[in-house]
Amino acid sequence: MTVARTRSESHARGERHVVACERLGCPPAGVFYVGDKLHTDALAATRAGLTGIWINRLGEETQEEPPHVVTDLREVLRLVLTRDR
Repeated sequence: MTVARTRSESHARGERHVVACERLGCPPAGVFYVGDKLHTDALAATRAGLTGIWINRLGEETQEEPPHVVTDLREVLRLVLTRDR
């Protein structure tokens, strides 16, 4: 497993997902993108073809239906390990 980190200060929000894929040398479908912002992280990543994961530590309510929601990083590992099973 490889982890790439992007910073919002260095890239426009819409470009972060592309930058992460380029750094990893992977197609978007092979990349998990974890973020604490529902719309600009998880949903935007999903729209870009990545597997978007919203880390919702505070248990915030939403009308949106995010593809994957976790409350801590251990749950991300479970998602990665159980993908394609």
